[in-house]
Amino acid sequence: MRLDERLVRFAARLPPRTWILGGLITVGALAIGTPVVVGGGYIIEQFRGVVTEEVVADGSTQAVHWKEYPGVVDIDTAETLSGPSFEDGLRDGDAMITEIQAGLTAQLGVQWGKRPDAPVLYSPRRTSSAAIRCW
Repeated sequence: MRLDERLVRFAARLPPRTWILGGLITVGALAIGTPVVVGGGYIIEQFRGVVTEEVVADGSTQAVHWKEYPGVVDIDTAETLSGPSFEDGLRDGDAMITEIQAGLTAQLGVQWGKRPDAPVLYSPRRTSSAAIRCW
């Protein structure tokens, strides 16, 4: 007796509820497993970001992680780079604080102490999120 004949005889002996239960388990596993696998792949891809290979001057290749460059996927990089720089933001922030201090001094008569000279601490690779101004 061949294998396929034995499998047919074995399957014929199983009660219908076994087939129904097996089908429900399979459908349930697919209904839950597919979104989990697809969602997990999406999350991993978003965490990793877009990575390309670049050939440098000496002929070797280097991975370029585009998450380290300015901009967002939906916004053109040129638009991001044409916006205000980090230094412009610091200068505008200082001007705004000076204006607020002048207004409070005029209204409330308060006096402001001299701000100590402190360096600007920031990582040049992540100026948007890691910029800290020490006052």
